[in-house]
Amino acid sequence: MSDPVGQTRGRAVAWSVVPLVLVFGAAVAAFATGQPVLGGVLAVALALAATIALRAARGRAASAQGQDVRPFAGMVLEHVFDAVLDPIIVINERGTVLAANVATERVFGWPPPELVGRNVSVLMGEPYRAEHDGYIATYLATGVRRAIGRIRKVIGRRKDDSEFPCELSVSELHTPEGRRFVGVVRDISERERFAMQMAATERLAAVGELAAGLAHEVNNPLNTIINCAQMIKDGDPSPELRDYVLHEAMRIAGIVRELMNVAADRAEDYRHTDVHQPLQRALALLATRMRQARVTVNLDLAEGLPAVRARADRLQQVFLNLLLNALDALAQCERERRIDIVTRAESTNGESWVRIAVRDNGPGVPEYARERIFQPFFTTKKPGEGTGLGLAVSTGIVRDHGGTLQLHTEVGKFAEFVVSLPAAR
Repeated sequence: MSDPVGQTRGRAVAWSVVPLVLVFGAAVAAFATGQPVLGGVLAVALALAATIALRAARGRAASAQGQDVRPFAGMVLEHVFDAVLDPIIVINERGTVLAANVATERVFGWPPPELVGRNVSVLMGEPYRAEHDGYIATYLATGVRRAIGRIRKVIGRRKDDSEFPCELSVSELHTPEGRRFVGVVRDISERERFAMQMAATERLAAVGELAAGLAHEVNNPLNTIINCAQMIKDGDPSPELRDYVLHEAMRIAGIVRELMNVAADRAEDYRHTDVHQPLQRALALLATRMRQARVTVNLDLAEGLPAVRARADRLQQVFLNLLLNALDALAQCERERRIDIVTRAESTNGESWVRIAVRDNGPGVPEYARERIFQPFFTTKKPGEGTGLGLAVSTGIVRDHGGTLQLHTEVGKFAEFVVSLPAAR
């Protein structure tokens, strides 16, 4: 004779095990790959789904016996919330905080009981603080996702009004009470400091490489100045000589200024930027070295390219790194040496992107190096010829701009690095 209660219990146990395994499997995998924010969101979403499924299944079983097991489901959810080391905040459609885990107090200084009932914008720095309610309203009206399902770098604000960089990932849940948004936040202050130190090291290394090439660039106008000065000293009254001296001196000053801009770590704000400008500056700095290496640069730059929200000096550093790597690769090339640079505007899933591709026709990247090439201190260059930081720093800069840096290569034919940046809205 069949046992309906036993069968229902069995289904409850079976279906509750699967999502819980996925929860912890996703969390472990995410932390192992260095992406705990995504793992946190996935864990929370699965935990909520698991709890709902568990509650429903156990509720059916318990109702047959007249039992109430809702406290157990609530306990599971509470334990998952507090087991995650990153802050988790649940809000409703109005932006009101409904729940927060214990990590929220450690990172933001807000005890969960004090935070619940407030607008979540109290945890945000500008401009996100002022714009947040508008984001929700726009999403509810249009269904266009800007933050849900992706990692965004934002500014967090603690209870004491101090601000810090953080990564935010948001997932959406549909409940009988209405829509709920679950945000997981990671404080990346330490990572940012380490990235800045790496970037400074790489900038100094780049300055050293550029200085050797620019010596010739400075020497030419310097010789002109010396010759003109000698002629003036010998009594030549021509006013053109003074103009030549002034022009060449300004030329040298411009070269030195560009070199100092590369070396400096300016606190430049993010602003609407035409990517062609930092790209052209990077090419100008390497023009002499390109000629000396007999490298032909082919430019295919799209007209009317959308602006990106960026720090132009950081993008210039990325382009310098990619171009220097291409030059180093072409040093091994016996055939015609070529660097092709292509810029394009593209649309993916309704979002606009700007892509910058830098391709050289050198030997390509060997298969063993492809997985590690973006890691700090990994290099395929000879000892003493590279820091192994260029691509790691470039990846961090591009990621901070909400973009990606990808490699496409074929051994013996080419290596192409593609920078993808979200178009500014």
